[in-house]
Amino acid sequence: MQSSKTERIRLSEDEVYRLVLKKITEWSPRSAVWPFTYGTGGIIAAAVASSTSINSVFRTKFRLGSYGRLHSLFPLVGIPITFGILFNFTYYMKPILLQERQCLICHELRIGAIQSVLGVVLPCVLAPLTSTYMAYRFLTYPIPSPYFSPKSMQHMAALLRPVFTKLRPRLIGFTALQFVVTGIVVDQQVRCVRRIADELYSFDEREIRDLR
Repeated sequence: MQSSKTERIRLSEDEVYRLVLKKITEWSPRSAVWPFTYGTGGIIAAAVASSTSINSVFRTKFRLGSYGRLHSLFPLVGIPITFGILFNFTYYMKPILLQERQCLICHELRIGAIQSVLGVVLPCVLAPLTSTYMAYRFLTYPIPSPYFSPKSMQHMAALLRPVFTKLRPRLIGFTALQFVVTGIVVDQQVRCVRRIADELYSFDEREIRDLR
């Protein structure tokens, strides 16, 4: 990258990314970089909405009412939020902000696949486990004892099979939602970077000195 003077200062990829990310977070007006301001929240919200909806189906099936609501929601909400933020800064935005030459659609599909795991696949594993355990613990639904016995597992598999069959169209919709939202966000972020590229990639010595 070229400084405000004529000499050239060599920066690593990580340093460039940190400088660009700092500029994005401090950009004024914020409306000019709205895909980065609200994009992460949109992607995470889609995963959380899918996750909580799937959880609600299983809680209704096992008549849990308000029993253990927070205990079942915590992993299903916390995991998409935590990993969504982590992946956003380490993987989702980095190729976009560095304008890496790669297939944009492929990048969108990879992000959509990751969010589908966080918002659809993971809840389909955790929600039945937490709901059946809560039903066993609070006696809201007949679950054979002991909970982890082969007989109990077979019984629960028979109970869960029709629930997943009924839930299948919704799961397809939730999966499509992750790809649509990530596709829109990534597309808008790319457009945003192209609009402000001249200012975004112009660093002065003070910025570089502060970084180092």
